[in-house]
Amino acid sequence: MVFEEPEAHLYPETQSDIVELIGLLANLYHNQIIKTTHSPYILSAFNNLLYAYQVAKNKVVNERMRSGRKHCQ
Repeated sequence: MVFEEPEAHLYPETQSDIVELIGLLANLYHNQIIKTTHSPYILSAFNNLLYAYQVAKNKVVNERMRSGRKHCQ
């Protein structure tokens, strides 16, 4: 998916919404995202969403592994 300056002509609240939508598409459907932007907010917010998803995903995997070990013992 390609997004060219998704912040253009949008209010800050709408920019936040579009970042969340793009992050959701990237995380849930494992889409490759290419975006151009001049906004440091867009870059940092998007990176934070991707990182938060990876942390949560790793936490779930680790918890499943721990609970699986308890059942095996």
